[in-house]
Amino acid sequence: MEWDIGLMEIFHSLQIRLTIGFASILLIAISVVSGYSAYVTRNEITNLRNEIEDVKNIRAEELVKKTYEATNNWQDVQYAVQQVGTLFGWHVIIENSNGNIVADSHNLPSNNKSKPRSLKTMQKRPIILNDKNLGWMLINRKPSHNAIIPQPVSQRLTTQSTNKSSNLEELNKDSERIISEVLEVVEPPLTDLQTTFQNALIIAGSTSIIAGIFLVSLFTRQSLLPVKDLNKIAKKLGSGNFSHRVEVQSDDEIGQLSKTFNTMAHELENLQKERRQMTANVAHELRTPLTNIRGYLEAIKDKILPPDNKNISMLYDQTLHLTNLVDDLRILSMVETESLSLKLEKGDLGKLIESSVQDFYPRSKVSGVKILLDIQNEESMNKIFFDRTRMKQIIGNLLENALSYSSEGDEIKIVSKKGVDDQYEIKIIDEGLGIPENDLGKIFDEFFRVDKSRSRQTGGAGLGLAIVKKLVIAHKGTVTAESKINQGTTFTINLPLEQ
Repeated sequence: MEWDIGLMEIFHSLQIRLTIGFASILLIAISVVSGYSAYVTRNEITNLRNEIEDVKNIRAEELVKKTYEATNNWQDVQYAVQQVGTLFGWHVIIENSNGNIVADSHNLPSNNKSKPRSLKTMQKRPIILNDKNLGWMLINRKPSHNAIIPQPVSQRLTTQSTNKSSNLEELNKDSERIISEVLEVVEPPLTDLQTTFQNALIIAGSTSIIAGIFLVSLFTRQSLLPVKDLNKIAKKLGSGNFSHRVEVQSDDEIGQLSKTFNTMAHELENLQKERRQMTANVAHELRTPLTNIRGYLEAIKDKILPPDNKNISMLYDQTLHLTNLVDDLRILSMVETESLSLKLEKGDLGKLIESSVQDFYPRSKVSGVKILLDIQNEESMNKIFFDRTRMKQIIGNLLENALSYSSEGDEIKIVSKKGVDDQYEIKIIDEGLGIPENDLGKIFDEFFRVDKSRSRQTGGAGLGLAIVKKLVIAHKGTVTAESKINQGTTFTINLPLEQ
């Protein structure tokens, strides 16, 4: 069982699969090249063998014709036929125009009129001299018995008449020349050549495959080292340890993947820190009102404080603060999980802004801060889809933030007008303390507060702006902030107009 599991792990290895894949491609390529080379070589050898046979036929015919032309007698052709048979290992028969056998490389000429049985299977070639058909040359390239040894030329010359001596001497010279020419094209060991070539292909192919597998294995091993490191670090990240990073060794695709992986690990580490910080913040924010409520209740129970309207109002305020905090956390959770359903419909956004401002008039009078309202392009406000409850919460949170950081004599302006690119723009401008530049990009984060002292004078739990951003995004809009220290802050909301 363990052996089967180990074998499966080997075949699940990316390096093994890549090596097998490359080796298979290499094997197929070499097999195709070897097969094609062997096929072409075999055809070329066959063509060369046919060319050699054609040359042999031409030389044999030339020798026979030269011999007959020199003596004008078929009897002397016997010697030429025997030379051809001995030289090429053929069985050659010459028939005259009447169909009689006048020369046979394997038999001495006789008056026997019987013909060999293999005559019909022999190749038959005409003998043409001076445009006249003298007869036929029949050839059997693989005879079953050997040719007789031809009589030496010197002995034959002594048997010829004196008036033919000169012609036979010339014939002898021509015969020697033709034989030498034929010897130049005698078939080389072509079969051995083909075998040697195929063996060389097999050896070269096998060597190439072994070398290719070795190189591919080495290459894939080196190439996949970063992937193995990624897998190793990923397992550590999966166990909750986000501090590890992958070493980037190249700028190729794997290098880019390593950089992306490190970025992801960095983001996960930050998210883990934020989650821990958020847990601590939630615990702190919940503990404060709960501690106050518990303290007042214990004091009333122990009769240290009387249960009068003042103390009951204090308990009510702490309970209300706790309820609001829980509601804010619930809204954030619903927005992040996309489970918050918005009732988007057209309405009078101008009246909603006026209503939100009126809710803050009593507090602004007490703090000595003026709230000014400037609504423009009211006809465009009827082209906006919004959820009345959530939009009022957006405006209310921004006004709450502006009042918290404004002082007596400051002004808060709310300007709404048609913006660019079919957007409607709402600006909340205050003259308060402002936000440091380093903190400006963090003000929409949960539980982030510019005032690190968590003073109740300057706000609550730090969830208001985070809720604003998520609700604006849910309306398919955007919210941005601009600020300068001691000069105030401007929040800008852009909402899409109906097309």
